[in-house]
Amino acid sequence: MNKLINILFLLVLVVRCSGERSEEGDQFFNKQQFEQAIEAYNDYLEARPNDLKIIYKRARAYEELGNDTKAVSGYEFIISRDEEHANAHLGLAGHFYRTSDFENALFHYERAIEKDKSNPIAYLQKGKSNQKLGNLREALGDYNSAISINRDIPDLYIARGSLRLVMNQSSLACNDFKIAKSLGSDEAPDIIKDYCR
Repeated sequence: MNKLINILFLLVLVVRCSGERSEEGDQFFNKQQFEQAIEAYNDYLEARPNDLKIIYKRARAYEELGNDTKAVSGYEFIISRDEEHANAHLGLAGHFYRTSDFENALFHYERAIEKDKSNPIAYLQKGKSNQKLGNLREALGDYNSAISINRDIPDLYIARGSLRLVMNQSSLACNDFKIAKSLGSDEAPDIIKDYCR
């Protein structure tokens, strides 16, 4: 009976300590101390190697350090266990966008949106991917969707306005830039100066 109590005590201690390491990892991440965050997440994952939430946080820390190989590996591992993990799809989509693989970026932004239709940034990035692929009408629809979710993000209007310039809709583009300016965009005044009369 004493052995059983000792084993249970050790299990509780390991779980408790690993939980503290997870919280410590979050604190390091929030302070942008990503290497220390990864170390803390690794310690936590020794006791719970399949905790997708912590694997995601570690992948994000790798991404912040510019280690795309390990970040992508983490996102892919998560998706292999949970195909509907919206944040892992967003992470992969961001990687593909940065590497100019816009078709794969678009695929993963779409998967993220299927899971979370209320994320304006996913729609924004999906729109940018569509725009890079020359799908201008689809991009405009994505920007409109993003704005319908949150009308207070200036970057959404900058993106839509920039697309409207490409589509020869300068009056509508200028309206978007003016809205972005009213929302506090730092870049909108220069864009208005250059493109709006």
